[in-house]
Amino acid sequence: DFFFAPNHNLNLETSLKAGFRAFMLDLCDCNNRVEFCHSECILGTRDPSTVFAAIVSFLEENLSEVIVLELQIDPGSDMFELYSVMQDVDGFSDMIYEHPDASSDWPFLSQLVDDNKRILIFQHRGPNCQTAGQCPEGFHSTYNFMFETPFSLESKEELLDYTDSCRIQTGQSDADFFILNHFAGSPNSFFPEESTAREVNQIDVLESRTEACASLYDGRIVNFVAVDFWSVGDTAKFVQEYNKALA
Repeated sequence: DFFFAPNHNLNLETSLKAGFRAFMLDLCDCNNRVEFCHSECILGTRDPSTVFAAIVSFLEENLSEVIVLELQIDPGSDMFELYSVMQDVDGFSDMIYEHPDASSDWPFLSQLVDDNKRILIFQHRGPNCQTAGQCPEGFHSTYNFMFETPFSLESKEELLDYTDSCRIQTGQSDADFFILNHFAGSPNSFFPEESTAREVNQIDVLESRTEACASLYDGRIVNFVAVDFWSVGDTAKFVQEYNKALA
């Protein structure tokens, strides 16, 4: 999609076909228009309407699938403007699930499928969605429901230092969902390194770190594994095997 220094080689549509169901997207204000970008509009953008239309198309063809979007709300961007785009994409807003409150249990995936509420939306850096009127319908504040490991590790060696890389950077360990950030930069480059991803996305590394991090939090299930360059290594295979073991 013509991004400079992207975190992935292939687009969201291709990742859906490959088995990925959760996506971290940055919402940016680019020339007074909401776009998806990666921190800076100049590095490349995507029109949210095309992303949402692709998700609807996928869900209509795959009636038992559920999609999770985790949005970073960058300065100046407007969630309500984004929600207006969602409403303009036929079928998208109808499938958004709205959770009652932080104290309620989350429904099983089967219930979301039965109710056709198969899009879950979380956001961070925006206002607290627990406060009435602060967020569009169906938007949830990420760290009211999730905790995550560090997202600013600078090398493979730092990632493999489980004492540090498994610590909680944001959120609380008793939250409902666990995000394992499984990517690292390079001390020699500001940009994402595919060579690093090729090493850490190997199944033995994913298995070892997931087990190590989960063990620090009473064996908590890891709900989301966030990686760079998903198309290199074994991420999809690992997650499929991990989920089968939980079934």
